[in-house]
Amino acid sequence: MIAVADSGTAPVPAQAAQKGRHIARGALIAFLTAIVAGLALLVVARPFGVGTVLTHGVSMGDTVPNGSLAITRETSAASVHRGDIIVVTVGAAKVHRVAAIEQRDRQWVVQTRGDANDAPDPDPYVLPAHTARVVTVVPYAGYVVAFAMSPLGWLTLIAAPAAWLLFAFVKGVWVSEDAEAR
Repeated sequence: MIAVADSGTAPVPAQAAQKGRHIARGALIAFLTAIVAGLALLVVARPFGVGTVLTHGVSMGDTVPNGSLAITRETSAASVHRGDIIVVTVGAAKVHRVAAIEQRDRQWVVQTRGDANDAPDPDPYVLPAHTARVVTVVPYAGYVVAFAMSPLGWLTLIAAPAAWLLFAFVKGVWVSEDAEAR
């Protein structure tokens, strides 16, 4: 029987733990960067007519599932067409499809309908000069955004990870200063 020697050395537990901390810190930094970049993108995009709507309800069926995040772009009322999905703001904002459109007294009036509804909405809707048209839908992302906007979500997703990173950074500075002093 021939024995084969392992030329590699087993990692020391302290080194493995340190490697794990570095990986966790990197993942946390990537997570926070993604959140900040997403929020910054939304803030920067607003002046250019891009917005978001959190959807509630099932009237749009599978097209816009309940809890989705609808990304919108402002467009002129004249450029809205039958079949477009728009944001209708009568009381609370809702996302519905344009079933019919006509011009009355220099105003564009639409009849809307949810894709999962049997009948169109009862009242016609006069389009504002700048209408929010849905350009893409991120299914169920609205739940995440709604949670992030709550105090508990802000604490969980932003404040606690940022505090942990700050603590880790300060601790790293102190440890390296102590090592240099020796």
